[in-house]
Amino acid sequence: MQQHTFTLKAKGLQAFRGYLHQQRRMVLYKQQAMEFHVKCRLRQCWGQWLQRCEHNEEIALGPLTRKARGHTAAKLSHKVLAAWVQYIIHCRQRNRLKLAADAHFGDTALPK
Repeated sequence: MQQHTFTLKAKGLQAFRGYLHQQRRMVLYKQQAMEFHVKCRLRQCWGQWLQRCEHNEEIALGPLTRKARGHTAAKLSHKVLAAWVQYIIHCRQRNRLKLAADAHFGDTALPK
C-alpha cells in the first residue's frame, strides 16, 4: 500500500511539475507574441510615417519636377534638331557628290 501511495504521489508531483513547466512556457510564448505584435505595429507605423513624409516631399518637389522635365524636354528637342540639321547637311553634300560623279562619268566614260 505504501508503494502505491508513493507512486501516486510521485506521479502527482511529476504532473504538477509538468503543469508548472507548461505554464511558464505559455507565459513565455505570450510575452514573445506581445513583443512580436509591438514590433509589427512599430514597423507598420514607421512605414506609414515614411509614406506620409515621401508624399509631403513629392508635393513640395512638384514644381521643381515640372521645371526639370521642361528643361530636359527643351535640351532633348535641341539635340534632336541639331542632329536633324547635321543629317540634312550630310544629305545635301552626298547629293552634290553624286551630281559631280555623274557629271564626271558623263564627261569621261560616255561617247561624244
